[in-house]
Amino acid sequence: MLRTLEAVIAILMISTIFIIFYQTIGILPDFETINWKIIGYNGLKTLDRTLGLRQEVLTGNTTAIEAKLSGIMPPAANYTVRICGVSCSSPSISSSKIVSVSYIVAGYRDAYAPRQVVLYLWPKS
Repeated sequence: MLRTLEAVIAILMISTIFIIFYQTIGILPDFETINWKIIGYNGLKTLDRTLGLRQEVLTGNTTAIEAKLSGIMPPAANYTVRICGVSCSSPSISSSKIVSVSYIVAGYRDAYAPRQVVLYLWPKS
Protein backbone atom coordinates (compact mmCIF):
# COMPACT_ATOMS: atom_id res chain seq x y z
CA MET A 1 0.00 0.00 0.00
CA LEU A 2 2.80 2.41 0.86
CA ARG A 3 4.64 1.73 -2.42
CA THR A 4 1.50 2.49 -4.42
CA LEU A 5 1.07 5.80 -2.63
CA GLU A 6 4.73 6.69 -3.27
CA ALA A 7 4.34 5.84 -6.97
CA VAL A 8 1.21 7.99 -7.31
CA ILE A 9 2.92 10.95 -5.61
CA ALA A 10 5.98 10.57 -7.85
CA ILE A 11 3.82 10.50 -11.00
CA LEU A 12 1.93 13.60 -9.88
CA MET A 13 5.16 15.45 -9.14
CA ILE A 14 6.69 14.58 -12.51
CA SER A 15 3.47 15.49 -14.35
CA THR A 16 3.30 18.84 -12.57
CA ILE A 17 6.90 19.64 -13.48
CA PHE A 18 6.29 18.82 -17.17
CA ILE A 19 3.09 20.89 -17.30
CA ILE A 20 4.76 23.91 -15.72
CA PHE A 21 7.83 23.57 -17.96
CA TYR A 22 5.86 23.25 -21.22
CA GLN A 23 3.55 26.16 -20.37
CA THR A 24 6.47 28.53 -19.83
CA ILE A 25 8.13 27.73 -23.16
CA GLY A 26 4.87 27.77 -25.11
CA ILE A 27 4.80 24.29 -26.59
CA LEU A 28 1.17 23.68 -25.71
CA PRO A 29 -1.02 24.35 -28.77
CA ASP A 30 -3.46 27.21 -29.03
CA PHE A 31 -6.75 25.34 -29.28
CA GLU A 32 -8.67 28.37 -30.52
CA THR A 33 -6.60 28.59 -33.71
CA ILE A 34 -6.71 24.82 -34.18
CA ASN A 35 -10.49 24.98 -34.08
CA TRP A 36 -10.42 27.85 -36.58
CA LYS A 37 -8.42 25.69 -38.98
CA ILE A 38 -10.95 22.88 -38.70
CA ILE A 39 -13.92 25.24 -39.09
CA GLY A 40 -12.28 26.99 -42.06
CA TYR A 41 -11.45 23.77 -43.88
CA ASN A 42 -14.91 22.34 -43.24
CA GLY A 43 -16.47 25.59 -44.45
CA LEU A 44 -14.57 25.45 -47.75
CA LYS A 45 -15.34 21.76 -48.10
CA THR A 46 -19.05 22.38 -47.49
CA LEU A 47 -19.09 25.11 -50.14
CA ASP A 48 -17.35 22.75 -52.54
CA ARG A 49 -19.86 19.96 -51.91
CA THR A 50 -22.82 22.28 -52.43
CA LEU A 51 -21.32 23.53 -55.73
CA GLY A 52 -20.85 27.04 -54.42
CA LEU A 53 -17.07 27.18 -54.52
CA ARG A 54 -15.71 25.92 -57.83
CA GLN A 55 -17.53 28.37 -60.08
CA GLU A 56 -16.54 31.31 -57.89
CA VAL A 57 -12.90 30.15 -57.86
CA LEU A 58 -12.86 29.84 -61.64
CA THR A 59 -14.21 33.39 -62.03
CA GLY A 60 -11.95 34.72 -59.25
CA ASN A 61 -14.82 36.09 -57.18
CA THR A 62 -13.41 36.19 -53.63
CA THR A 63 -16.13 38.49 -52.29
CA ALA A 64 -18.81 35.92 -53.17
CA ILE A 65 -16.84 33.18 -51.40
CA GLU A 66 -16.43 35.39 -48.33
CA ALA A 67 -20.16 36.15 -48.35
CA LYS A 68 -21.01 32.45 -48.54
CA LEU A 69 -18.63 31.74 -45.64
CA SER A 70 -20.13 34.46 -43.43
CA GLY A 71 -22.58 32.11 -41.72
CA ILE A 72 -19.99 29.39 -41.16
CA MET A 73 -16.97 31.27 -39.79
CA PRO A 74 -16.55 31.83 -36.05
CA PRO A 75 -17.89 35.21 -34.88
CA ALA A 76 -14.65 36.02 -33.03
CA ALA A 77 -12.57 35.85 -36.21
CA ASN A 78 -11.95 38.07 -39.20
CA TYR A 79 -11.26 36.30 -42.46
CA THR A 80 -10.29 36.88 -46.05
CA VAL A 81 -9.96 34.61 -49.07
CA ARG A 82 -7.22 34.54 -51.70
CA ILE A 83 -7.32 32.55 -54.94
CA CYS A 84 -3.89 31.54 -56.16
CA GLY A 85 -2.64 30.06 -59.38
CA VAL A 86 1.08 29.32 -59.45
CA SER A 87 2.07 31.69 -56.68
CA CYS A 88 0.15 33.29 -53.87
CA SER A 89 0.68 36.68 -52.27
CA SER A 90 0.02 36.98 -48.56
CA PRO A 91 -2.36 39.63 -47.34
CA SER A 92 -1.17 42.49 -45.17
CA ILE A 93 -2.73 41.57 -41.83
CA SER A 94 -1.45 43.16 -38.66
CA SER A 95 -2.07 40.43 -36.12
CA SER A 96 0.15 38.07 -34.17
CA LYS A 97 -2.28 35.14 -34.55
CA ILE A 98 -2.97 34.27 -38.17
CA VAL A 99 -4.30 30.93 -39.35
CA SER A 100 -4.32 29.91 -42.98
CA VAL A 101 -6.26 27.06 -44.56
CA SER A 102 -5.47 25.85 -48.08
CA TYR A 103 -8.00 24.11 -50.31
CA ILE A 104 -7.18 23.00 -53.85
CA VAL A 105 -9.79 23.04 -56.59
CA ALA A 106 -9.09 21.32 -59.92
CA GLY A 107 -11.66 23.20 -61.98
CA TYR A 108 -15.36 23.56 -62.68
CA ARG A 109 -17.34 21.12 -64.81
CA ASP A 110 -15.34 20.59 -68.03
CA ALA A 111 -12.81 23.41 -67.43
CA TYR A 112 -9.54 22.16 -65.97
CA ALA A 113 -8.04 25.11 -64.10
CA PRO A 114 -6.29 24.11 -60.88
CA ARG A 115 -6.38 26.82 -58.23
CA GLN A 116 -5.53 27.04 -54.57
CA VAL A 117 -8.00 28.76 -52.26
CA VAL A 118 -6.34 30.16 -49.15
CA LEU A 119 -8.52 31.24 -46.26
CA TYR A 120 -6.82 33.50 -43.71
CA LEU A 121 -8.35 33.84 -40.23
CA TRP A 122 -7.26 36.15 -37.40
CA PRO A 123 -8.92 37.37 -34.18
CA LYS A 124 -11.02 40.51 -34.10
CA SER A 125 -9.42 43.43 -32.30
